[in-house]
This record gives sequence, structure tokens and C-alpha cells, in this order.
Amino acid sequence: MSQYQYSPLRKDRDELRLVRLLPGPISAEIEIEIFHAPRSSKYEALSYVWGSPERTDVALVRKPVKALSKPVDHANRSKRDEHSEPSATIGITDNLAVALHHLRDPIQSRILWMDAICINQDDLAERSAEVLEMGSIYSRAEQVVVWVGPSSKDSRLALETLKRLGDGIRYHVEGHTISNETGSWAVRLEGDSEALKFNQPSWFAIRDLLRRQWFSRLWVFQEIGLATKATLFAGQDGIDWILFITALQWLWGRLEHLNQVFHDLNFEAFNKSGISGLLNVSFKSYPRELDTFGLLELTSRLNSSDPRDRLYALRSLAVPTERKFITPDYSKSVEEAFKNFTVRFCQETGDGFLLTRCSLRDVSSKLQMPSWVPDFSATNLPGVFYTFSASGYSRFSAVLNNDSLTVQGVKLATITSLLDPFKPSHTNFEIIQVLRSWQISCRSSMYPSGGSTSDAFIHAIVGGKLTEFIPTETQSALSLEQCRRILDPGEAGVEIEDINYIKAHFVMYVRATLHGRVFFKTREGFFGICPESAKDGDLMVVFPGVYAPLALRPVTHQGQLSYRIVGASYVHGAMHAEVLLGSIPVGWNYSYKMVNGEFSRLVFARGNILTQKDPRLPLPPEWRYRYLSGKRFQDSELDSSMNFLPQGFENVKTEESSWFDPRLTPDALRERGIDLQEFVLV
Repeated sequence: MSQYQYSPLRKDRDELRLVRLLPGPISAEIEIEIFHAPRSSKYEALSYVWGSPERTDVALVRKPVKALSKPVDHANRSKRDEHSEPSATIGITDNLAVALHHLRDPIQSRILWMDAICINQDDLAERSAEVLEMGSIYSRAEQVVVWVGPSSKDSRLALETLKRLGDGIRYHVEGHTISNETGSWAVRLEGDSEALKFNQPSWFAIRDLLRRQWFSRLWVFQEIGLATKATLFAGQDGIDWILFITALQWLWGRLEHLNQVFHDLNFEAFNKSGISGLLNVSFKSYPRELDTFGLLELTSRLNSSDPRDRLYALRSLAVPTERKFITPDYSKSVEEAFKNFTVRFCQETGDGFLLTRCSLRDVSSKLQMPSWVPDFSATNLPGVFYTFSASGYSRFSAVLNNDSLTVQGVKLATITSLLDPFKPSHTNFEIIQVLRSWQISCRSSMYPSGGSTSDAFIHAIVGGKLTEFIPTETQSALSLEQCRRILDPGEAGVEIEDINYIKAHFVMYVRATLHGRVFFKTREGFFGICPESAKDGDLMVVFPGVYAPLALRPVTHQGQLSYRIVGASYVHGAMHAEVLLGSIPVGWNYSYKMVNGEFSRLVFARGNILTQKDPRLPLPPEWRYRYLSGKRFQDSELDSSMNFLPQGFENVKTEESSWFDPRLTPDALRERGIDLQEFVLV
């Protein structure tokens, strides 16, 4: 029997390929029809793990039967045509073969879209073009079929337990929240250790289910994020996706307790796996379209077999203004794809945040790229710093010359000391003792930017995440005073008993912040945390348009002094545009507030005044502040509900509007004596 030959899709992209999975018993050979249909057709979209790319199995392909009088409605045909015989075979992977055996109906045909068959994988041009359409394919599907693999000895128990939990939890679409119903099983389990122990097999079964490969794959983030309806299957057992994730949301808050009750359970925290990203995108607790920063962070622990998919698989969820920077092209190398995206994004948006995702290459990496191009395929990177405003609201600009990038920035400090990090095996008590010894080594009369060195030390080890400074909506954090009490046991050296309950939370914060990082001190008296690959002699530099200081390593490249990016850093006293705009004036306080519920802005307070207008310098005479309400700018920075609106700037002479602060242009900085230097990044 001959190999199936694809017919090309129409170039106007008004059609797609679909597969009719013909009925049969689970053990029979897989028989399918492949046909072209309008994109408006009814179908289900399959979300599964490819596994090995080797096509070790085959499906028998029947020719779709054409009626003599009128075309066949392929999408609505349900019964197999007994007169049609297999005419070709198509190679499929083992994982797909197992899925199709389990998912086909014994009586009725099933119309499916699956990337392995519905995209000609050997045609790079078609493959690239169809990736552009993945968003519409999954969002238009009647439902997304999530196949996590065949059933196991306890997968049915896992799904039954999750159904029972989910039945007592309600998901509220409008507010993207969940609530427990009075008297439900989920409510009865609350705080009942005996009931938890009685259901021990269920928790182990759910843990094993969530360890399946599907939950760690990158493409599924987009596939489930765009689904209007989805059902998860393990073997032939299924569960509605919303029921599934509401149960997981309940479970997330009880993982620590379950791990304490069952010492060998070792249920991984969802925020350390891909589960948290899947929950976030499923509950859609933020706008449906995300900026690149948010997407990269939410998917940082998900994996893909093709490194280019780190970008391509997120395209359909990105905001339209940034989606255009991702152009799937499988004919380009990984290095080309990453570099082209980085250059275009930075040049067209004026936002250099991508540089904060750069780090010195792992020695095992085979990618040959300049240090200023992020390796988007890297996983398990240190978590991003809170999006402070080390460079204010300035525009990023650079000059590209082959593989070098010339950027203007301000040198802040030189690293002179790096403290040995604590080990993952250290207990909470041991970590607190290590931190106390670090704090003692940092003590001096005054910190360079003002304030005590002890407080500056606390800011650094938690990456600035203190309740006084970051929005309470973003995450739970500790206060500066709570951290002080943990690190200072009192003059008599006696622990204060009433703070024991917050020590675990404090250590959790510090562990997360220092993952992949080390504490450093500089020649100028600053200190903070930076990538663990940093060395003495590395520089700390603030670049306009980059929200965090970057550690740079001086190198000689082609006979010229150049620099390699070591990575983003937290430097206390340099995270709120102090380097470019100066210190916060006496009498003013600052913090970050949510704007439109989506992102945070630096807000200043004095007495009854609360404003985004920076008090450090007046705007140039020809400029004024403006605030975006809907699609129009206005003078008031608050909406009708007294929430902050996004702040921009307008030139009263030219009526030019901009999101970038006119006080932070290169010319304006030089006029104020800011020492802008050129750094050639290689």
C-alpha cells in the first residue's frame, strides 16, 4: 500500500485539514479519512504529547467518498462508508496511535484536528504557516480533547477523586474565582486530618497523574488556554476540564499539609511545575492576551522538543502588538529565531526587558549566540524579579552591528565580594543562621543610598518583595518589621516565640529569591543578589529601558573592550530610578500600585497626596502628564472608581504622546550630568 500523499492547503488559509477517525473496537487497526474543510467546520482538537518523533506506527487512510450530485459534507458525516477501502498508509508516532485507539468510538466516526496529521510535517513552509493559525484552530474547536495517556492502576481513582472534589466547588466566570459549597466533600475535608489519611490512596493517585508528561509540555499551555471547552482523558476515563482545575485549585492550598501528613507523598508545589501556569491560563484571571513578559514567566517550567517553539507556541496568546514579532519559520536556525525576535522586539517596543532574561550560557548548551540574546528554551531559570523601575519609564535603544549590540548605560558599581550560597539541604533554622551571619558581615554606619545597612540587607535577600512596597493583590509578602524580628533574636540572643509561625514563610521567600543567585557586595558599598555565575570584578550597570540592573563581565572581543551579560540583579538603592532621577525627596514615600488590575506603577505619597507624578524632577516645560482611560487620554490619573490609570506623557506643542518619560532621554540625562557610557555587548 502506498504512502499517503498530501494535497497542499489553499494559500488563502480559508481551509484546514481534518481527520475522520473511523469507528471500531479498541484493538483494531486505525482507519482514518483525511480531508480539507472550511475553517468554520465542526471538529474537536486533540492536545497530547508527541513523545518520540519516530513514526513507528501506521494508520490506514481511506479516500473520502464523493457523491455524484453534490459534495460530501465531510465535517458532518458520521457513519463509515462500507464501500470505501484503505488506499494508503500514513506514519504516526506511538503516542498518537495509542491515543487514537482509545479515543475512537465503536459505532460513530469522530472528526478531529491533530497537528501530527493535519499539518504536513515534512513541508516546512506549510508547518510555519499553520503554526500561525494554531490559535484560531484551538479556539474554534467544539472542544479540546486533552489526552494525558492510557489508564493506569490508579488513574481512575485520581479522576474520581477530582470529580468528587470539583462537584463541591463552583467556578465563577465573571470574577474568575472559586467557592466551596456548604456541606460538600471539599468542605468536610478542610482541617480533617483523619479524613485526609483515610483517603491516602487518592492523593498518591492524583500526584502520579500530575506527573504525566502532558503537564510539563509547552504547547499544551496555548491549546488549553484557547479552549472554549475541554475534557481530559486518561485512557477512556474523562473529566470536564473546569471541574478538573477547580479541584486542583482546592488541592493547591493543601499540598503542604498533605506532604506533612504523608511523608513519602512528595507532592511538588504547583508553582514549581507547569501546573500553576495551566491553572492561571485556564481560569483566565488576567486578560486573555498577555504580554511576552507574562507569557515567558508563566511557561518558564514547561518544555518543548524544538527550542524555537518556546516562542512559536506562545504566539496566539500574546497581545497583538507583540504577536507580530513572532514569525514562525522552521527553516531558520534556533539562533536566528531567537536573535531576530530579540532585535525586533527591543527596537520596535523600546522595551529592553528581554535582556533581563539573559544569562551566561550553560556549558552543556549547544547554542552559539551573543550574551544579549536570551536562550528562550532554557528552563528552571531563577524567578524574575518584581518589575521594579530601575530605569524609570525610559526607552531602550541600541545599535546592532552583526552580533554586537552597543547600548548606553550608567555604571553603578563593581562586585568585590560574593558570599557562598546556602545549600538546598539546609534546614530553615540553618538558613536563618546563615542569613544572620551575612547580615553581620554587611553592617556599617550608613548605606550609600541612605538608611541602615541592616534594612538594605533585608530588601536584598527578599528581592524587594515587602508589603510596604509591592501591591497586596500580587502576592502575600512579609513586612520589613517582621523580617527584622526574624533576623534579630534580641539583645539577649533569645528567640521571640510569637514570630515562629512566620519563619517558614520567610525562609520560603528567601529560598525562592536566591534560587540560582548569590548575595554580593560592591566596592561602592552597595549590595544585592545576582546570578550565581557572577565573579568579582563584574560590573553592575543600569540601562535605560531595562527594569533591573544587569551584571556585566568585561571581556576583550576582536581587540575591543566589550561585555557579556551575566544576568539581571537586584541592587538595593538602585531599583526605583535613583541612578537616573536621583533619590526620593525627603518627606516622600513610594510603593508600587496596580494599574487597571494588570500591571504595577511606582506611586509616591506625602501626607494626603498619592500620585504617579514623580516628585524628583519637574517635566520639561513643553510636556505634561496624561492618563489613559479606555481609548482616550485625560488629565485625571484616577478613574471613576478611584483606581490609578496608566500614565503617559504629551508634548503640548506637537501633541505627540508617549509612554516614555521625556526626562530620561539620552540628551536630557547628559544635560543633568548623568554619566552615560557606551557598552558593547557581545
